[in-house]
Amino acid sequence: MTDISNDRRGTIDINIKTTELTEEDSVDQKHELFLHEIEAIEEYWGPTFRTIYDGDEHGKFMDKLDARIKNHDKDIERMCNHHYQGFIDSIRELLQVRSQANKLRAEVVRIDKDIQSSAGKLLAKSEDLVKARKVQVNIASAIDSLSLCLPVLTTYSKLQTQMQQKRYYPALKTLEQLEHAYLPRVACYRFAQQMRDNIPRVREDIKMASMSDIKDFLEAIRRDHFESYYRQQRKEQARLALQSPTNMHESLEGYRDYLHGVVGFFVIEDHILNTGNGLVNRAYLDEVWDMACGKNYGYTVSALHDLLLEIKDHYNEVLMQKWVQVFRETFDEDTYHPIRADTLEDYQRIIEVFPYEDAQLEQSPFPKYFPFSLMVPKVYRQVKDYIAACLDFSEDLNLSQTEKEDMVRKSTNLLLTRTLSGCLASHIKKPGLGLLQLIQITNNTFHLEHANVLLENYVARLTGSEDSRTLGSKGGMGQLQGKVIFKDIRGEAEEQIYTALRLKLDEILDLAAYDWMMAEPCGQSSSYITDLISFLKTTFDAFTNLQLRVAQTACMSACQHIARSLLDMLLNENVKQMSLAALEQLNLDVIQCEQFAASEPVEGFEEGALLMYFSDLRQLLDLFMSEDWSTYFHDYGKEKSKYLRVHPHQAIIIVEKLREGEKKGMFSILKRNDKKKLLETVLKQLKQLSQQQQNVS
Repeated sequence: MTDISNDRRGTIDINIKTTELTEEDSVDQKHELFLHEIEAIEEYWGPTFRTIYDGDEHGKFMDKLDARIKNHDKDIERMCNHHYQGFIDSIRELLQVRSQANKLRAEVVRIDKDIQSSAGKLLAKSEDLVKARKVQVNIASAIDSLSLCLPVLTTYSKLQTQMQQKRYYPALKTLEQLEHAYLPRVACYRFAQQMRDNIPRVREDIKMASMSDIKDFLEAIRRDHFESYYRQQRKEQARLALQSPTNMHESLEGYRDYLHGVVGFFVIEDHILNTGNGLVNRAYLDEVWDMACGKNYGYTVSALHDLLLEIKDHYNEVLMQKWVQVFRETFDEDTYHPIRADTLEDYQRIIEVFPYEDAQLEQSPFPKYFPFSLMVPKVYRQVKDYIAACLDFSEDLNLSQTEKEDMVRKSTNLLLTRTLSGCLASHIKKPGLGLLQLIQITNNTFHLEHANVLLENYVARLTGSEDSRTLGSKGGMGQLQGKVIFKDIRGEAEEQIYTALRLKLDEILDLAAYDWMMAEPCGQSSSYITDLISFLKTTFDAFTNLQLRVAQTACMSACQHIARSLLDMLLNENVKQMSLAALEQLNLDVIQCEQFAASEPVEGFEEGALLMYFSDLRQLLDLFMSEDWSTYFHDYGKEKSKYLRVHPHQAIIIVEKLREGEKKGMFSILKRNDKKKLLETVLKQLKQLSQQQQNVS
């Protein structure tokens, strides 16, 4: 029984201890939970503290909390010790930034003061310039006004002098010239209106004075003396009537007025011959006519015939001046797109103006597209109109067939070589003319050149000569020079194409915005290169209608220009620092250009011919991408060198830019000291090579 009691007592003790341990673990877990809640929740701790103080273990919790605080303090101390050096470095860098910021602020203040000062001076100079420009405009306006008024005043003074000298007939001529030629130019001025109002009175004064002088004269002399005086005065007046005005050649109206004046003089004399009771006789009239002209309808006309031939030359000059405006309007109004014929009527309308023959075009369905623009049929028709106008003038000159044909050919050649050629040459040099328009103009010159034969046939048909195929056998007969002219114009247009292509390439290349200190390349070519390649493909597709030589030359010029421009970007002195990632991005762009060059954008090139234009840039980039400096220095100067086209001077510029980029701390690859030493070593050897090259040269 005793043994059993002892056993039971021992079991009870164990149970009590186990219960105590279990309760102690539960308290610790509870306290640990409270600590986690306090650490996890930043603001609302009320319920947690209330639970702690409701129990009897808040003393133990405080011990647990103190132990947890000590652990955190140790963690903080350990973390601070670990990051202490970095913190010190950051503080030092921050102090340096503050110093540099102060310097930058001072520099900004100084620059702002300089700008304010310069702007003030510029503003003052601008005001002076505005005032000077106003004075200049006023002076120019005054000069223009005086230039308009001076001929009027001079003519009016001449009129007054003639009236004082009793030269009434010249005074009437001067008055007419003043009224119709000069006063309309200055109609806006008050004195011109006063002069215009006085003209009827002046004309009446001349009439009255003339009548008075005639009456006095008739009373003072006998009849036979008057006849002699009248005939002598009319001879003088005939000479005045035959003198052509200085502005006669400016318009057809001037010729018409002149001829009317000459004819009118002799019509009056013929009327006096029949009604003047012997004041004018046949012998006197023959003498005056012989002085003026020659013989026709009873009078000699050799001198008049020579005069008409001279007028013909001036007439042709006036025509060519008129056709200058005609050609300019044609060139300005043309859209320079191939003519589209939607219906048979449209097609036949073009063929009737310009007889173009093409079997493939005739068989093609509607809409049909002619290879030329509206400029070709318009110019062809306008040249024909000019030929017809020249021939109309010579109809009554009694010229032989050969003389007519020779005259028409000479006039037409002048129109082609001087007027048409000059207008078209000026037009293709206009800055607003696009590349596709220049290509269409070049195509147009081919068809205008072929139209030379059609114009030859037209001249032969109008003049009644034999078929144009036998014209070459004529001795001394000139040929139309259309072929030569349009070949020359086409050459100028081709040069303009090359220039316009380079300008367009420059516009796209100007969009390049490289970040020369980029940390990583984009992984694909730049957007401006994509646009550049797309533009070139579209452009060279439009070159299919041109001669292969022109397309090839344009393609070679484009590749050469792009390669040079990219190399210039790389070596630009304004770029002071550079990263290797920027070189890699440029390399991606060059690869795209090389792929375009290798795709044979224009047929007829030998394999790799266009790639040669990128070889300088390719070898330079390959050298820096691979850092194969040992091969470069070992093979330098050898004909089979892998980097034969890499000049030491160019490599020096890029190495210096890379070194400056490394100093700015923006590199990810060149942070290591061995990379810095490599750059220094390469730069030193490149400078030695460059110096050796200069000594040899």
